[in-house]
Amino acid sequence: MKIILILISLLILSLPLLAQASGNLYLKNVNGKFGWFETGNFKIDWTYVGEIKNGKPNGTGVLSTTFGKYSGEFKNGMMDGQGIFTNNSGIETVGEFRKSKPWIVKNYDKSGIIEDEWIKGVKSEKVGNDLGVLYLKNINSKFGWFENGNDNKDWTYVGEIKNGKPNGTGV
Repeated sequence: MKIILILISLLILSLPLLAQASGNLYLKNVNGKFGWFETGNFKIDWTYVGEIKNGKPNGTGVLSTTFGKYSGEFKNGMMDGQGIFTNNSGIETVGEFRKSKPWIVKNYDKSGIIEDEWIKGVKSEKVGNDLGVLYLKNINSKFGWFENGNDNKDWTYVGEIKNGKPNGTGV
């Protein structure tokens, strides 16, 4: 019984070391460099409330700016993971962000209608067409476009597709 009490005490004492800190940070320009600071002005600086690691947003939180608000995941001070950005006019950008850029997201107008979307970081404004990823590879000595492939080995196309082939805007 004494060993169990000691283990529980050690666990309780170590919880603050395991927990991620939460608080407020401000993104602002100081001497020509942008950075995260513990003090700022919420009326002009970008304001973050949420989990913090090494003095930067890391985990889940909310970033408020003069033109909108992002709620979601952060990594090393950047929007990274699932989140929603809502601008002041009501347009929502919903999905996955990587290094603060849209990766796989959709923009919805105030009525909830999709205006445009990003697939693997590539924006397409022509909604309603088939969008996706195709891989150019050699199968049985013939080159062709396939829905499955290897990003590191095969040529990769991201964009508009018609009849299983690249057609329209894409990369």
